[in-house]
Amino acid sequence: MKISYNWLRDIVDFDLSPQELCHTLTSLGVETSVISGGVQWKGVITAKVVDRQKHPNADKLSICRVNDGNKEYEIVCGAKNVEAGQIIPLAVLGAVLPGDFVIKPAKIRGVASEGMICSEQELGLKAESDGIMVLGEDTPLGKNLEDVLGEADTILEIEITTNRGDCLSHWGVAREIAAKLQKIPNLPIIKNVKFSESNVIEIKDKDLCTRYIGCQIKGVKIGPSPKWMADRLESCGIKSINNIVDITNYVLLELGHPLHAFDSSTISGGKIIVRRANQGEKITTLDGKTHELTSNMLLIADASKPLAVAGVIGGEFSSINETTTDIFLESAVFNPGNIRKTARTLNVSTDASYRYERGTSWEVAEMASWRAVNLIAELAGGRLELREDVNSPDNKKVIIQLRVERVAKILGYEIDEKTIANILRFLGIEISTKVEKVLIAEVPSYRNDIKEEIDLIEEIARVNGYENIPVVKESNSFAGAGKQNLSSNKIIKNISSGLVGLGFCEVMNYSFAEIKDLDKLFLNYSYKIANPISKENEVLRPSLLVGLMKNFNFNSGQGTNDIKIFEIGRIFDAKGERKVLGIL
Repeated sequence: MKISYNWLRDIVDFDLSPQELCHTLTSLGVETSVISGGVQWKGVITAKVVDRQKHPNADKLSICRVNDGNKEYEIVCGAKNVEAGQIIPLAVLGAVLPGDFVIKPAKIRGVASEGMICSEQELGLKAESDGIMVLGEDTPLGKNLEDVLGEADTILEIEITTNRGDCLSHWGVAREIAAKLQKIPNLPIIKNVKFSESNVIEIKDKDLCTRYIGCQIKGVKIGPSPKWMADRLESCGIKSINNIVDITNYVLLELGHPLHAFDSSTISGGKIIVRRANQGEKITTLDGKTHELTSNMLLIADASKPLAVAGVIGGEFSSINETTTDIFLESAVFNPGNIRKTARTLNVSTDASYRYERGTSWEVAEMASWRAVNLIAELAGGRLELREDVNSPDNKKVIIQLRVERVAKILGYEIDEKTIANILRFLGIEISTKVEKVLIAEVPSYRNDIKEEIDLIEEIARVNGYENIPVVKESNSFAGAGKQNLSSNKIIKNISSGLVGLGFCEVMNYSFAEIKDLDKLFLNYSYKIANPISKENEVLRPSLLVGLMKNFNFNSGQGTNDIKIFEIGRIFDAKGERKVLGIL
């Protein structure tokens, strides 16, 4: 998942550089790397298109006269949206763009070009762009582009373990930073507004949907999103569509909970029904594909037809368009296992299904709903008319007793009760005391990975720093261990120590692999996963080479030239399961 460095700083006040932040988050168990950092160009200035003429030898090219306030340039440009009077970013001769692309003198279809008018994609500011970047009318000429744009954002990428779906948002990642730095996060102000309650939701399969919040919002005006929202979405890899769709995506990135907006005019019968699909029932989804459904799949439907595949993808028929005036906003909690199976069966993966598969929070579902209602009123003029919240009585916070002495015993060092309570509170866990040396922890529903006392102790170790756990000198003997096991452990330890002494770094990869990666290495698999959580986990690895090559490609891509790595781990081939050594 892509994360905005500037957005994180809006939530938590910190002074860490992007590289320092990556190190901090990785030490907390959230693997983080910089994928695009700040200004990625040199020699790009602001200039004005004084004149635009059609290229005499090419229908799709223009010849533009561009002025930077002191000098005029002749530029051949292929963008459809270039017009006289625009202020644009101009890469002059000798400028360097992302990817070490140097601007050199060129002759295009017989006409000399003295530079390049840049798009946001060419500047590394967005993943995609439809044409050149057009700056504000009051932008001064001849200035370095970075000085005009202000602080350019740095985009980070995080990888989480499957049990940490709570980190799939800016709020979730900011919460980790706040806990480590002992800072209070600055969350958006969310206001509840007046509404009428109405019986508009019917859940037929309550085991698959434990909370469903529906909001009927009228009088919305569909249009483009404000620039700040569109920029944030696109910096995180989501294309801006319109204000309503963008708001649901923005809340997804901000709070981590999926939302969906239906055009109310397409809902017949005045009621939303959450039910299993009929065997063979069909729906055409937002990607334009028609899917045949099975009775194991959950649908959002009205009285006569399906509107969306619950938690996976919306239907094309009920989507928001420029004529929409009234919407029905959904915020729900669906069964993770059911969503995972549905997404795999349909071969559809979306930002929503990715989060639902890892478990979503019934508390954040309500927060996300109100946040979207607030933004819709502000940016689209919508007013909340009706709202219904169907919440399962089983949705209760987990209560755990934490023994302070147990923390010390497990971690091997003393942590005072106040420090323990502070760490947990910064993670959003409510702490109270009823008995001396015993803390009562009330775990928020977004931390569905915390179920027992030992899970709380792991959180304390993680935030307080694994480096603080004392190293215990290894005993010369293992109680109950046979000679063969002891010999094997010694051999592995000696190999590992020897390789580290020779300058190698030890890596640890998952025991799964993707079939296409095996094909590249001419490797065959023996064991396929029946219901993989992702394509990367399709089969059990038949060799350590798959993971080592991924490690190599990642590190070399970050500019590392001297790579010496090894792994000791299990592989699964025709001979069965065995432990092997791999060196690269």
